[in-house]
Amino acid sequence: MSIGGVLNSITYSGTLGAFVAFIFFFSLSSLSHEKWMGMGDVFLVILLGLILGWPKILLALFLAFLIGAIYGIMTIITKRKKLTSQVPFAPFLIFGTLIALLWFEGITSWYFKLF
Repeated sequence: MSIGGVLNSITYSGTLGAFVAFIFFFSLSSLSHEKWMGMGDVFLVILLGLILGWPKILLALFLAFLIGAIYGIMTIITKRKKLTSQVPFAPFLIFGTLIALLWFEGITSWYFKLF
């Protein structure tokens, strides 16, 4: 494959990843009037989608929600937060992105071996 073909593939993958992440987060933000998800997170996932591309962005978002949920449950159990408290989501998005960027192949191959 030529360098132009590789760059086109990377560009399409990044664009698709950014578009899918944007649509999902924009929907969450719009439907909740920014109570569930803020517009800052919407803009952040565009960048993360461009960096990761498709399908790595899916793993990053899944991990961000999983790690954020675990954190939220732990803060409620330890009574540091209430169920109605807000938690910034950007750190979880960045952490999920780093994990997906570094270990995407290992995590996905482990997951598909379960079936």
